[in-house]
Order: sequence, then structure tokens, then C-alpha cells
Amino acid sequence: MIYIDSSVILAELFAEDRRPPRTLWDEALVSSRLLEYEVWNRVHARGLGLARHGEVRRILMQIDL
Repeated sequence: MIYIDSSVILAELFAEDRRPPRTLWDEALVSSRLLEYEVWNRVHARGLGLARHGEVRRILMQIDL
């Protein structure tokens, strides 16, 4: 079980240079409900709410909140 932080999801969404390995997404991932708020906050701040909606949902559904 791996506790996931919003910075990991944001790096994945925004294709940062430093991203987690693909195998991370196959693990059992957990986080607090705050994670969802933090991720949506940053996505909307970049004006990407509609463009990234499906991708954000897909990632968040993999995490037990």
C-alpha cells in the first residue's frame, strides 16, 4: 500500500520531467480526500478543467480515498 501525494498526480498529468514509474499505478494506492481537492484546484488554476476531466477522473478512481 502506497500513500500518494498530489504532487505525484500533478507530475503525471502535466508531464513533468520527474514522474513516477508506470508500475506505480499498478500498486494499491491510498490518500486522503484532500488529494482530490488539491488536484482539481491545480487543474482548474491552469484552465484545464474540461480538457483534463477524464484523465483526472481516471487517475483519482485508482486511489482509495
